Amino acid sequence: MISLSSIVSFLIPLVIVLLVLKLIALPIKIIVSVLVNILLGGLILFALSALGIVTVTLTWWMLAIVGILGIPGAILVALLALFVL
Repeated sequence: MISLSSIVSFLIPLVIVLLVLKLIALPIKIIVSVLVNILLGGLILFALSALGIVTVTLTWWMLAIVGILGIPGAILVALLALFVL
């Protein structure tokens, strides 16, 4: 016969483990999302440069903008290179 205390002693650690895994998975999801955004931003700059649309001189400021902002940063850098630089 299964007692209530044995069921509770099984469920409490299970719930704790599931909560800890949920808390760990959230930062990993954010990190992966940021890395994908940075990669896509870099690919956009590469494609624009390879097609000859925009010639971007890669300085550490430009790379920092793309690294922090990702795709919007790549668009900003391309517009800066097109109109300002």
